[in-house]
Amino acid sequence: MLIEYRDASKAPDRLDGVAAESIALKVDAIVANSSQTTGAAVNQTKTIPIVTLSTNPVGLGFVASLAKPGGNVTGVSLPGPEVSGKRLQILKPAIPGVSRVAVIWDPNDPAAHFSVEESRTAATALGLNLQVLEGRNADAIESALQAAMNAEAEAVVFLPTPLFDGLAEEIAGLAMQRRLPTLYFSMKP
Repeated sequence: MLIEYRDASKAPDRLDGVAAESIALKVDAIVANSSQTTGAAVNQTKTIPIVTLSTNPVGLGFVASLAKPGGNVTGVSLPGPEVSGKRLQILKPAIPGVSRVAVIWDPNDPAAHFSVEESRTAATALGLNLQVLEGRNADAIESALQAAMNAEAEAVVFLPTPLFDGLAEEIAGLAMQRRLPTLYFSMKP
């Protein structure tokens, strides 16, 4: 068995090219580890099997249903948006008196839109003032945290996205410099 590995998670603008390259290699299957990667693969082929690790594949139109996906896409659906509200529910009692929270998300990640909406709903129910900030690339983390500080956010939640994976040390360091409580999730150490 030969495995062709490609990674464009830190350069989402390259995903379509990486998917096309994989198809040109005549691979037997594509394993896509995010909603962005799955979307790029789905746009390129309707015949090569795609195994996805994605948030809300039904909502994004990758599959007809979780029980009967149909088409050429199958895999695992991650509970991303469904736990976005839980993050705020955990944060509120952890920081007594918190009222202003910023969420940082990657608008290039199609699944992240669902997490933002779920966060807005939860913030309203919890009586939190929510500021939504964009982080379009790894270099934007520092400016997003500074924007949160400028808006007097009392805490920050990074919504899960492949763009932020593996950056726990950097995010924690920047948040500690600002003395800004931060919730963060990563699938990579």
